[in-house]
Amino acid sequence: QNLNRAPNRDLFWYSTAGQLLEALSVDPTAYEDPAISPDGRQLAFTDEDEQNENHIWVLEIASGNLSQVSFNEGGANHPAWSADGRFILYNADRAGEGWGRRNLMRKAADGSGVAEHALGADAMGQYLTMSPDGNWWIFTQEGRIVLARTEDPTERRTIERGSGLWQPAVSPQTSRRTSWLSPGRWSFHRRTEWKSTGSFFCLPIINPEKSTRPCFISTGGRAGR
Repeated sequence: QNLNRAPNRDLFWYSTAGQLLEALSVDPTAYEDPAISPDGRQLAFTDEDEQNENHIWVLEIASGNLSQVSFNEGGANHPAWSADGRFILYNADRAGEGWGRRNLMRKAADGSGVAEHALGADAMGQYLTMSPDGNWWIFTQEGRIVLARTEDPTERRTIERGSGLWQPAVSPQTSRRTSWLSPGRWSFHRRTEWKSTGSFFCLPIINPEKSTRPCFISTGGRAGR
């Protein structure tokens, strides 16, 4: 038994109100970073093998079928979905440059084909995700949140700077729970503070310079999507 491996975990469905609904009928493993596909039928996650190497997997929720997406990529993690559900986006330390500068990859969600650099080989960072409308890439890079258009990812701009910026995510195009936000035009991120606590903020990705500072949402969380 590998005592350094992350512990096995189960997966559960919760309502948006925080009510436990049911457990998923899947074998426990070292689940991390779960991300539900746009159609709600699949779940991407990170799993750690006995050699302490992380890999990306996709679970078909109804059938329980599993597909491995990443192979031997220097510890792949933090999967996210493309807007059309065809691709998994993730980080991988292919170049061996460490945690803050990781390759931003994408691969077919069924595991077929070859992984490719989502924004080009020069784009290094973490927490790559795509806006629900498919128009924007967003990721972190050495103390910045970076935004790029999917139609031309070479055009990139920084929308926020600071230490410990984690897991940016663009708001849905329509959201009843966040109707006070401009639909599809806000970025949420977590700023890590000392003592391993965190605070959540939002920032417009359209004309962010017009916002003097990110709006504060909550504190005390560990991760947000």
